[in-house]
Amino acid sequence: MIITVIRHAKVDFIFPRSYGPQGQIEASRAYNECPIDISGIETIETDAKIFVSTLPRSEATALIMFKDRPLIRSELFDEVPLAPFTRRNIRLPSILWDVIGRFLWNFRIGGQPETRSDTDMRADRAIDLMESTGEDCYLVSHAFFMRTLFRRLRKRGYRSASRFGLIHNLSRFVYEK
Repeated sequence: MIITVIRHAKVDFIFPRSYGPQGQIEASRAYNECPIDISGIETIETDAKIFVSTLPRSEATALIMFKDRPLIRSELFDEVPLAPFTRRNIRLPSILWDVIGRFLWNFRIGGQPETRSDTDMRADRAIDLMESTGEDCYLVSHAFFMRTLFRRLRKRGYRSASRFGLIHNLSRFVYEK
């Protein structure tokens, strides 16, 4: 079975330079609702199943990339949610809200809506869903979730020649078992 994982297209959104906890919530909501930049999206001709998250940027990318083919939507493929790590009204650079939140997620320190073990279990259920088709498939998903998904795919015997590092928009990663 071959699973091709693609990161969604670039979102037409610029995060503010800094904000407080409420600003982090509002910026995340705005990012989730903004349209994508469709430039650079190449179409793919395939009969394979196509999975997407429930976030609009994943679905919008897939609709252009796969020419309005039927999509299988699931929250299992959504980005790992991020919440403010403090309620204190302090302004910090936007990158710090992300880095500290992901650090807390990684080390299972309270405050994040999903723990690392929750994300691992969700990724395993996502793989189960894709494998249940018994066919090669595509997945359009999100960078941070993809890192967990890749780790779980390798644990389950999938191999990839793809190099890791930054996961750029529209990057493709092919896993085969």
